[in-house]
Amino acid sequence: MKKINKLITFFIFASLSAASPVSAFDMQDGMWEITTKIEMKGMPEMPGAQEFKHTMCMTKDNAVPGGQNARMQDSCKILKQNISGNTVNYAVQCKDNNTDVFTEGKITYNKTVFSGESSTTINDPNQGKMQMHHKMSGKRIGDCQK
Repeated sequence: MKKINKLITFFIFASLSAASPVSAFDMQDGMWEITTKIEMKGMPEMPGAQEFKHTMCMTKDNAVPGGQNARMQDSCKILKQNISGNTVNYAVQCKDNNTDVFTEGKITYNKTVFSGESSTTINDPNQGKMQMHHKMSGKRIGDCQK
């Protein structure tokens, strides 16, 4: 279960980092609260949707600071990123040891809020194939701490 939780955290930052070039988006810089709801098919240890919340400072030039994680830069590759208006459609492939993670989704920004969805397939030699569906939302909650 610990490995699955690490993979989930790894995925969250990986998928959000795909949306980092938001300088053209209608978004306000500041501290954001981000909620991610995850549903995993075929995982009896995780009944129903799991919800994760965290806060981070986001700017138009650096919309997802978690994407700066050096481990992720080495292990994730953005396969597709199409920007239309305030929406980013993306696909990300990550490799963590022998585990492959493929995520495809979209995020739409609107000044002080964003929402998005994605689907992830995890191929782990020890756990087998797992599928997740994510719903993400964020809201600006104030200025960043200096």
